[in-house]
Amino acid sequence: MADATDTRPLAAPRARDTPGPTAAPQQIDGLLVVDFDNRRARYDCYRTGCPQRREGPVHDGGIPEFVRTIKTEHLARYHGEQR
Repeated sequence: MADATDTRPLAAPRARDTPGPTAAPQQIDGLLVVDFDNRRARYDCYRTGCPQRREGPVHDGGIPEFVRTIKTEHLARYHGEQR
């Protein structure tokens, strides 16, 4: 441990201490909401012109399957995208 008379420089800041380039802004196309207290989930689509803006809610036992598949199924069904 250094005493008060120690004149050695402090350690250089580590990478996590220094700000880096900021991430480029990205548009949010959808939001998966899972409510663990009330045991339900839904998917909201924010794409322009989407004919089905909300999928769900799904309750209890259907939640794991819904969370796993909803984005792929929604994009295929309403936006013609295969992922």
